[in-house]
Amino acid sequence: MLKKQKVVKNKRKNELDHAKRRAYERFGLILNHASMKEIVRMIKEGKSTAVKKESNRVVLHILEYQGKKIKVAYDKNRGCLITVLRANGDEYGME
Repeated sequence: MLKKQKVVKNKRKNELDHAKRRAYERFGLILNHASMKEIVRMIKEGKSTAVKKESNRVVLHILEYQGKKIKVAYDKNRGCLITVLRANGDEYGME
């Protein structure tokens, strides 16, 4: 009998995978490595608006991407997106 091997992912990879799933679920956006890098670049260059500091490492930003106004949670320690939310909803993206 074959044993299943456990797939070990690190926190950064899990955050990126979560952001990809939520972008597709909420906006139909298919994010790849390059598009996520572009969003992070926009945040770092000040092309987004920081709207709320969730913790010492997580800040919510609103930005325009591919003609859609989105809110993203950005992890400044890891330099990556955590999730993608609706810009017009409450802090968790619910309307």
